[in-house]
Amino acid sequence: MATFYLDRNLAVRVADTLRRRGHQAVRTPLAPASPDYAHLLFAALRGWILVTHNGRDFKLLHGAWQTWPVALGISGWPRHTGIVVPTQYLRWTEERIADELDALVASGRRLADALYEWRASTGWALWTPP
Repeated sequence: MATFYLDRNLAVRVADTLRRRGHQAVRTPLAPASPDYAHLLFAALRGWILVTHNGRDFKLLHGAWQTWPVALGISGWPRHTGIVVPTQYLRWTEERIADELDALVASGRRLADALYEWRASTGWALWTPP
């Protein structure tokens, strides 16, 4: 089972559904106006997988998280536990989102330091910075 950190743009019912399936699911305890980087750091320091619909901003943060420590010669930089971006354009129910998160975790794919986004053509796809 996994621990998911759901940011403010996912329905509360998604957390409830994930909990019923045996996962731990935390809705953002940070203030609603907290910046996205604060959410990523909060989840990473606790070892939680961040789930968001805000793929554009979190791709930028993921790319920075991956490249800056190397460029600056920083060793021991903490890894984040994963960023997952389910689609919001297909109007999935909370059950469908939970189904897809279950499938991703069960797939055995490495989530740490990775960003996965749902693509209608391929399903979960690993995103890498350009």
